[in-house]
Amino acid sequence: MNILFVTHYNELYGANKSLIEQCSGLIKSGTNVFVAAPSDDTDFSKAIKEIGAKFFAIGAVSQYALTKIRKATLKNKLKDFVKFFFCVNEANTNARKLVKIIKENQIDIVHTNSSVILEGAIAAKKAKIPHVLHVRECITEAYNNRYSCPRYTKKNLYGYSKRIITISNAVKNYISPLVKDKKKIQVIYDSVSLGDKISCQTEPTQKKIFVSVGLVSKQKGFHHAIEAFAKMNSDAQNQSELWIVGGSVEEAYWQSLVNQINNYGLDDKIKLLGYRSDISALVANAYCGLTCSYMEGLGRTTIEYMLSGKPVIASNSGATPEIVHDGQNGLIYEYGKTDELSRKMEYIISNPDVAKDLGQAGKEYAEKEFSMERYTSSLVYLYAKIGRKRGAFGRILSKLSLKKMIVFESNPDFACNTYPVYEKIKSDPAFKKYKLVWAVKSIDKSRKCHMILKHPQGKIQKIKTHLYYNRAKCIISCNEIIGRKREEQLTIFLSHGSKTKKTKGICEIGQIVDYVACQSHFFDEVIKYEYGLLDDQLVYFGYPRCDYLYNSDKSICESFGFKPNSKYLIWLPTFRKNVLYAQNNVDSKYDSLDMPIIYDEETLRRFDEFLTTNNLYIIYKPHPVQNMSKAKSLQLNNFIIINDNDLKNKSLQLYEVISKSEGLITDYSSVYFDYLLMNKPIGTTNDDAEAWKNKRGFAFDLETIHDKTTERIPNYDALCKFIKNTINGVDEKKEEREKIKNLTNMYDDGDSTERVVEFIKQKLC
Repeated sequence: MNILFVTHYNELYGANKSLIEQCSGLIKSGTNVFVAAPSDDTDFSKAIKEIGAKFFAIGAVSQYALTKIRKATLKNKLKDFVKFFFCVNEANTNARKLVKIIKENQIDIVHTNSSVILEGAIAAKKAKIPHVLHVRECITEAYNNRYSCPRYTKKNLYGYSKRIITISNAVKNYISPLVKDKKKIQVIYDSVSLGDKISCQTEPTQKKIFVSVGLVSKQKGFHHAIEAFAKMNSDAQNQSELWIVGGSVEEAYWQSLVNQINNYGLDDKIKLLGYRSDISALVANAYCGLTCSYMEGLGRTTIEYMLSGKPVIASNSGATPEIVHDGQNGLIYEYGKTDELSRKMEYIISNPDVAKDLGQAGKEYAEKEFSMERYTSSLVYLYAKIGRKRGAFGRILSKLSLKKMIVFESNPDFACNTYPVYEKIKSDPAFKKYKLVWAVKSIDKSRKCHMILKHPQGKIQKIKTHLYYNRAKCIISCNEIIGRKREEQLTIFLSHGSKTKKTKGICEIGQIVDYVACQSHFFDEVIKYEYGLLDDQLVYFGYPRCDYLYNSDKSICESFGFKPNSKYLIWLPTFRKNVLYAQNNVDSKYDSLDMPIIYDEETLRRFDEFLTTNNLYIIYKPHPVQNMSKAKSLQLNNFIIINDNDLKNKSLQLYEVISKSEGLITDYSSVYFDYLLMNKPIGTTNDDAEAWKNKRGFAFDLETIHDKTTERIPNYDALCKFIKNTINGVDEKKEEREKIKNLTNMYDDGDSTERVVEFIKQKLC
């Protein structure tokens, strides 16, 4: 995807620093980045080129869209009108330059980095591509400005933008009156990093330097910091200094600070350092960071204090309370109350251990909440939703309204996590007016429901499938990622198991689904990394198929015709030889039986005799992509090989069969985590673990978990021993399994289907 960013100035202040970081993250994610700014050969343009983005200088941009707030006299109104007339003319001139860039570089989306310029939105509209507006400022409260022509700006900037990103909830609330469709507004916190510079924690023995960084203007509240320092007791003053760092755009305000310092007689304690390029180093050597602003859109310098391990004392204005939580990762005071600020500065000086703890808590919080990975994923997900290109047929379908329709998918058809959700929705009065449709591999005329083909061949079938996909209000899948066809659709991936094997780069679904089901927080980081997800895309229901472990009343022994009083174990291995995708095959020593541990026909027959002698059964269900035709063709008594068709013919769901088993034999399959819910014995075959690690690899240290909680089965004798122990009640891993069960399964109540349906109901009904 090709993204063109448009920014309004050349200097390396907050907005452009954030832009450099977001461009860097996008480039690393594989996005092609282009940046347009007023001038070339600046520190900003050099930094943009260094990260690998293509840079364009387009001349002065339309900052005349803003004007200072002043009396609404006729003269001032006339001045504003003339000013805005030239602004629109300039914006259109620059927009023509941007349109040329858009066409020459096949730009997919224009992203304007500030709400004070118009040409990005105008150019996107002319080029008929989506526009994203990034609002980083509250222009009235922070800069005493307003839009010269609010009606024009509201229509052509806020109105045309497909998405409006705000850097905080405070900014979102500020711009909401300008935006007709509030759903377009999305809060994405900037990523903030210190680059390669070394961060330094606050230490008790450190010199007590308070630092306050920012563009020196009245709204930043530096005069409050000076006043609070002057109000500290003499002991605190003797131990400390105050450094104010930043360039000035208001000469009168700068001079007022100089006079204020001189009047207090603190010129040896308070330093106005001006603009500095080594801010990170200055902060690293400081003791505490101060944020005294009236209205921070987010507070980049506040986050930099936190990343440096510094405690923060901040005003309760703007977005600052969103990131500084009083007494947890910093201290908050009421804006303008210099007595309160002074007391908290004294407190930080006299309690160095508290300062260190607050600094460490702030550092941990900032590293998690403002990471490059999180920020980049949010942007890529947003771009994917609004920038997806459609063919002519898709564009036509996108004009049609959505219907009250839900499409379901699973593999096999009518199974896994989706099927119990379908059954529940089918009987729920809230969905009475919804059309329920299954996307299937093959039409099953025995089922009385609406069906479409997942992979249609004929032209009519293809049109029907696309029509249903594009008009459904909700798509629920658990195997194939049908994905988002239209932005306003709800898409939920219920998954076909916890993430045990690596899929990074193979199946990154974060950009095409809204929500992904997760068993517990244990899997959060693994699933987010492997699938490319954001925190708010994870939902926790438990897996609906696991409800069968609690609620099934089927007699499995009767269904399979087992002898009276018989017991059985379930054996569920993952695949070795994928009949669909040979590139996923794992090299192993198995012959055509393609089974773990049992490598040949003679051993399999011997194993069947062992089971028959002990009146035991094994129900062996291979992975659907595994070819078990040879083993299944053998005339065996108690070793029962089943497939999906066998379950269908017996009107059984796999987890109904699992629920009545005495124990489980598996390997690297995620069924292990589901079976923990019953806390029955589990044996794991590990005779080709190295081959699996070398081919696909595991998403986390699965083998260590197996070592603690399962009986390891490296050979045939160990297999027979595990089965005997299971039937005789020998279970040495029960306590360890219980611990892992509680860690990896958030719910064990059999109500997962209910939770999924309630979630869908809240979103749709």
